[in-house]
Amino acid sequence: MTDSATSTKHDRHAVDALYRISGLLGKESDPVHALEGILDEVLSVFSANSVSISLINESSDSLSIEVEKGLPESCKGFKLPLGVGVTGWVVAYGKPFLCPNVAVEEKYFKLDDR
Repeated sequence: MTDSATSTKHDRHAVDALYRISGLLGKESDPVHALEGILDEVLSVFSANSVSISLINESSDSLSIEVEKGLPESCKGFKLPLGVGVTGWVVAYGKPFLCPNVAVEEKYFKLDDR
């Protein structure tokens, strides 16, 4: 398959995922279940091992993992200082950051030994 065909197939898969997410948000009354559905789609589209949604705790200048998929139980309630790791960097600087390979990314903060 050519790079162009692979890219088109991935783009189509991403658009399909966005469509499923928008449908989920319109019918799911429990916000945690809606967020878990979003994470399932992200895992599928990006072939990731784990994914999470963190919320800012302004009183402690940290991020708390609110919902996750694929992380160990020990990560529940973990607080990440703003500016630390890819997620903390994105929040601190307000810019998107695509990390294709965490094994070589200096911003990556390793939560576990997997």
